[in-house]
Formats: sequence, C-alpha cells, structure tokens
Amino acid sequence: SGGSKEDVARKVRYEFFAKAAARVNANKIALGHTADDQAETVLMRLIYGAGMVGLGAIAPVRKFNEYIIIRPLIESSKSDVNAYLKKRRLKPRIDSSNAQDIYKRNKIRNHLLPLLEKEYSPNIKNILVRTAESLRDNYDLISDYLLKNVFLKYIKTDKDGYIKINLKNFDKLHV
Repeated sequence: SGGSKEDVARKVRYEFFAKAAARVNANKIALGHTADDQAETVLMRLIYGAGMVGLGAIAPVRKFNEYIIIRPLIESSKSDVNAYLKKRRLKPRIDSSNAQDIYKRNKIRNHLLPLLEKEYSPNIKNILVRTAESLRDNYDLISDYLLKNVFLKYIKTDKDGYIKINLKNFDKLHV
C-alpha cells in the first residue's frame, strides 16, 4: 500500500487499535510511548528534515478519527517504566525488531543516542523532550494568534458563502 515498512506497520497498528476501541465502545486509545521514544523521534526528524510541527514530535494527546489517542507514559523514561514493571514482577513485551539496525529509528536508539549521551550530553534525551514540548507550545501559540488576529481579520465569508481576502493587507503579512 506504499510507504516504508514502518509507515505501513504504524497504519495497521492504528487500524487494529481503532477496531479494538470500537469493540469495547471506548473513545480513547492509550499508547505506551515514553520520553525515550519522544527523544528518538525529535532526533530522527531533525536529521531527516522537519519543521516546527514535525520537531514537536509525539503529541501527548491527539485526535485519531473519532478517537482520542493518549500517551500517559510520554513523560516517563523507559528505564523508569521498566523499573516499575520489575518492582511489580511484570514482564514487558519486547519487540525483537527493536534490536535490528535495519530501521532508522533503531540506529538512532541503539547507536546515536548512546553516543550523544556519552560524548556530548548525558542529559540529551531530556533536552530533546523539552525541545519537542517547547516547539508544540510555540506552534499552538502561533496558530492561535494567527487565527484570531490575522486570518479572521483579513479573510471573511460573505453572505453568499464566498471567501474574500483583503489582499492589500494580507500581502503585507510575514510569509
């Protein structure tokens, strides 16, 4: 169906989650992403090219079709989650493909992040997580400001339903 293996697998997982949520009449789907996943995502998107939205990485809450995706562990490190599981004698499920360096994310997880922690900043994961949070907050602020103070000022819908743009003022705005 096109896309990388990771993209296709993500699509199939989300379809499965939606079907499972529908079966139990749930409106929220909780996923187990951690702060480590967040840091990997920020770094991966930075390396391969992303803007403010992409570098905002994994949103703690987002809409998915008629469901709300929540990530209650997104601020917890993988080591904290594993310590919690160990303390309660619970075994985590480990995806064996995470150890294979055939995927970009795994190379970042298994090689680049450990190198950055060891050679540059032992706090790199927290730095990347804070960067994503800051960019998401900035994007929300800018979007809200633009909608209320710019677009609604210069873009109007007339009584016939036509959209009219005040080009004289709109063209003066920042790109």
